[in-house]
Amino acid sequence: LTGSFGMTMPTLAERDAELLSKEWAALQAALVPPARVALAALVAEQAAELVERFYAELEKDADAREFLSQDLIRDRLSGALQRWLLALFPAETVPDFDEMARVQCHAGAVHARIGLPLKLVTRGLRLMTEGLIHAIVAQEDLRQSRRAMLRVAASTLSIAIDIMNSATVGESRRSEQNAGAFRLFTLGKNL
Repeated sequence: LTGSFGMTMPTLAERDAELLSKEWAALQAALVPPARVALAALVAEQAAELVERFYAELEKDADAREFLSQDLIRDRLSGALQRWLLALFPAETVPDFDEMARVQCHAGAVHARIGLPLKLVTRGLRLMTEGLIHAIVAQEDLRQSRRAMLRVAASTLSIAIDIMNSATVGESRRSEQNAGAFRLFTLGKNL
């Protein structure tokens, strides 16, 4: 994959992609269309609040504050995170695995380039999952499909973050290898 500025984007290893693709398909098949529509509506209704809570919690963390400013959160990050959530839970169709994986790999590469600690990403996963679980459980009219919705919501977020974190780690390793090769090259030039 090639991203902005012609940079090669990390991709999933073939084995991982195959396993996760099968898991994704089975997971998405567990949700009947009316439940998918209800889950998508719930995510759309809760997205702004989930994102607001997410950034409010991260702002309490000294490690996160070095990456975040109020302007950045307001102008770019809040909207991007809401769009990310909505894309994971569309109402009309099963989300496409390849497209979802491409987006997660891109996000992971960005996280690696800026040095975002994985603990912040996993905290985000935990906050989003807790928020969605609470919202689903609170819906009395969804009693019949609640179990499937809970499973799909939690596992969808988990698979997305798994791919994102794999891309972050892979991109970090590539960057370290490139930096090491450059150091060796410059050392050889100086001899």
